[in-house]
Amino acid sequence: MGSADSGDELITTAYDDLMDWVTGYFVILVGDGVGYRDGERIHWCPQWWRHPGAVVRLDALWRAWEYCRHVGAFGISQWLLDHADPHVRVLLSPSGPFQHCSGEHGHRATEPLPVVDLPTEVPVFSAPKLPGDSRA
Repeated sequence: MGSADSGDELITTAYDDLMDWVTGYFVILVGDGVGYRDGERIHWCPQWWRHPGAVVRLDALWRAWEYCRHVGAFGISQWLLDHADPHVRVLLSPSGPFQHCSGEHGHRATEPLPVVDLPTEVPVFSAPKLPGDSRA
């Protein structure tokens, strides 16, 4: 059991880390990732941790789940509707991070988006100035 800082308070987490949550909760909740759901093929990768886009979504789901389980009687319902449903749709979709993988055949790497170097004649882009930013 771990702990996470939720703003001003420290909450006790049910799972020590993302790997524990994915293997001990998420894959059981969502299913084995092999086959079809509503006529559409489910895309899952047994090596999910090799997909940065999936790791970001799964980590966000885990953190939200740990928070929502402490939010009264409807916390998990809120998590399902507001967090799990939209993220799971993206994760398991034919165009999601596991699009070339399957539960049966395993991991296939996806290529990152192509990027072209910024030409020197184009002004450099800078980060937006945020409230309290001391940059000129």
